[in-house]
This record gives sequence, structure tokens and C-alpha cells, in this order.
Amino acid sequence: MRCSSLVAVLFVLMVAGVAAADTPFNDYSSVPPGTPPGPAGGQTTQAGNTEALAFYNDRTAFQVANPGLTVEDFSGTSVPPDGVLACDPPFNELTSNDCFSQGAITSGVSVELIPNVDSSLLNVVLTPAFFDLSCVAVGPNSFTDDSSIDFNPAVRAVGLDLVSPIAGAVPFDIEIFGPGGSLGTTSAFACLNEPCFWGVDSNDIGGITSVVFTSAAGDGELFCNVEFGGEPVPVELQSFDVE
Repeated sequence: MRCSSLVAVLFVLMVAGVAAADTPFNDYSSVPPGTPPGPAGGQTTQAGNTEALAFYNDRTAFQVANPGLTVEDFSGTSVPPDGVLACDPPFNELTSNDCFSQGAITSGVSVELIPNVDSSLLNVVLTPAFFDLSCVAVGPNSFTDDSSIDFNPAVRAVGLDLVSPIAGAVPFDIEIFGPGGSLGTTSAFACLNEPCFWGVDSNDIGGITSVVFTSAAGDGELFCNVEFGGEPVPVELQSFDVE
């Protein structure tokens, strides 16, 4: 891209503060270095509970309720600081490409791609301080794609920072799955570039096997500091009505 064209693109982004749907880019790996992040906004997540799930918007409260979990911060990436690189999915302990070497990601967690229209069929890594991020962020490269974070073995609790550096504070639909299917749904707002925590734990037999993140607007969700673990509630601790 010629210098004059790059300046024009940056000017449009800074003045308009537009979301992903209005940018001239379809994915993170096409964003030129130095492009400012999207518009800031309210940075809150939703807390609450369903019959089988409890949700958290504060990492400290989540850790008090679920101590001793594993944290994957993706700092083992091969991408240098202030960088962005798209690679084949998934991202897990077996990944061996330019984004991660085999074993760089702890076992038990996998960042999977859910491709949609105009997909690049790639995941992406963004390292600080690209887009002013303060953490290593991973997720789908194309803004229109969605993502799931899978766990094997199943876990009792999952927490993470949800960021969307193109669109800022936008809502994402989240569905939590166990071995038997869906355990429930919720929504949460991503943050622009600072930590914006979302967490869940489950009292369902079998625990949590997957968390799916979707956005109808195509807002480019990314994940930092994924915390997971805990033994699913054993069968013997559940109550049954015996006739």
C-alpha cells in the first residue's frame, strides 16, 4: 500500500471511529501497522446465573469461587511484540506453525474456529502493544468468523478476558456446552483493549466441554488470559428422587 493510501485509511478510522463492519478490512491480518483501535465505550460484562451455571464479571470473585485453576495467557507465542499473524486453527498444545510451536500452549484447552461468510479460515495472534492491547490475544482472524474454546477433559469453571479492538464495547452471545449438550446461554460485552473479564462455573454433571462465542455484527472477538479447570461435580453429590 502506498504511503498516501495508508495515511488516508488511518485518517478515516481516526475521524469516524467506525466499527468493524465499516472498516476497509475483513480480518486482523490485513490491518496496517499503526492503525488506531476502534471507538471506546462502556466496558461491562453480564453476571447472573441459570439453573446449572453461575456467571462472573470480576476475576477476583471468580477465583475465590474457583481457586487453583490453570491460566493460559498465550505468552508462548512465536509472534514478536507489537505484531499480528494469522495461522491455521486450532490453537492448542499440538499446534505447530508460525504462531505457536508444539507444547507452547498448555494441555486441555483449544481455541477453535467457526468459519462464516468471507472467512480466511485462519486464527490470529495479536501481541502487545498492537491496537494498544495489554495482553496476547487470540481468536478468529476474519471479523465475520466466530470461535469456540474447547476443554478436554471437561472442566468446572472457565474465565477469560474478552476484547474487540476493532469494534470496542460490543455484545457477544455466549453458549456453554457440556457432554450432554447446551447448559445455557448468556451475553457479554467485549472491551476495546484492556481486560474485560467474563467467567462461568457449572454444577452440572459432566462439567463444561465448550464455550461458543458468536456475534451477528461480525465484531472480531479475541481472548486473553483464559483460566480453566476444576473437577466437574461428581454424580454422587447430585440429588435424585428415588421411588
